[in-house]
Amino acid sequence: MVALTRGINRWQRDVMAIPEPRLKASIVVPFEDAAASVAEIEALGPDKHYAQVFLLTRSQEPLGNPRYCPIYAAAERYGLPVAFHVFGAGGHPYTGTGWPSHYIEEGAGHSTSCQTVVTSLVIEGVFERFPKLKAVIVEGGFGWLPALSWRLDKLYERMRSEVPHLKRKPSEYIRDHIYLSTQPMVEPDDRRHLNDVIDWIGADRLVFASDYPVVRLLMRLPSSASSAPAPSFATSTMQTFFSSELSQSPASSSSAASVFGPSACNAASVRVGFFGMCKCDRDCDAPHSV
Repeated sequence: MVALTRGINRWQRDVMAIPEPRLKASIVVPFEDAAASVAEIEALGPDKHYAQVFLLTRSQEPLGNPRYCPIYAAAERYGLPVAFHVFGAGGHPYTGTGWPSHYIEEGAGHSTSCQTVVTSLVIEGVFERFPKLKAVIVEGGFGWLPALSWRLDKLYERMRSEVPHLKRKPSEYIRDHIYLSTQPMVEPDDRRHLNDVIDWIGADRLVFASDYPVVRLLMRLPSSASSAPAPSFATSTMQTFFSSELSQSPASSSSAASVFGPSACNAASVRVGFFGMCKCDRDCDAPHSV
């Protein structure tokens, strides 16, 4: 695994980030081996072609566990946010009762896996130990975050003696340290509900994501095809929502710049990802991110 992550990291840099300066790579780490992960961050952290440290949401233990803290310490030391992308194989069923029968259950379970990550990071005191650390939840949705924050705050009121290392309410740590990608988008029947969710989370905590190349392939369907998907109201909402940011300086106004830093967002478009980095075809000149 160590050799594989090293190869992937250098492949990203050499094949994508160096030829195209608008692309930024992720430092993929073998996160179950904290020492090897730290060594990789130490080796690549100074290289500005990398914009984040990359983990998966399903691990052997909850990701706030102290065994993972050396990774967070190294990431904070180099000013790198830590991205938690859905999927992973920690050897445990992601439900509380065993393995599911259908892949649709797997897909729905990503949101609960992300909630486990956020809960563990906050309750274990990761953000108290590393006050400059930023965490990005990638491709796990975001509609679940307000309810999780409310529940954690309620439990904290009753059980704060169990976690004396926490100095603030869980929701305050979440607001200060947690960012989320906009893909996949929640699409309630009443669009006002989506606006309410965004208002609670904060627009500055949502990082626009295109899910390239999946969405781009769908958009290339012939316009006359009856099966071609119409733009959803959620997509329209996001386009409107971020239009003012896209028309301004990314270094001063975009939520991506607040996560990755102005130096990583000094081009018209910055894409950060792993096997999802957007190197657009020549016919694409619209600013967007992955």
